Amino acid sequence: MTLHVQMLYEVAKHAKAMADAMQAIVDDCAEQLAQRKAAGETDAALLNEVFGGVKPDIPVGMTPYDGPTPFDEKPPAAPPAPPAPEKPKLTIVELRAFVAERSTPENRTKIKAILTKYGVKKLTELKETQYEAVKNEVAAL
Repeated sequence: MTLHVQMLYEVAKHAKAMADAMQAIVDDCAEQLAQRKAAGETDAALLNEVFGGVKPDIPVGMTPYDGPTPFDEKPPAAPPAPPAPEKPKLTIVELRAFVAERSTPENRTKIKAILTKYGVKKLTELKETQYEAVKNEVAAL
């Protein structure tokens, strides 16, 4: 356990040293930029300066790419549409009550035929996926 703590300490110490070195580079760049601006150089001249004093070797007839890059800012994406409210599933209790309301002496044989069509003798033998279809057929009576 002590070895792990010591390793973490060393990593943190090196990360701190690296951050300090990077900050020194940034500070130096900012100071040089301020001096060059004070000397009268324009922002355009500074931005178009060749990196490292070397012009890139661009073949004849070719021009540097000036299009969008992965670093360009993108407009924020539109928020996703809220999901459509899901219709509550029909329960066997609701189906039984619905069929019972429509169960008249002349409809009983038709209701039994509908159940037979679905391969069952009683409502309770139906699969949940069949409830809505049976309800729609009974409603059409």
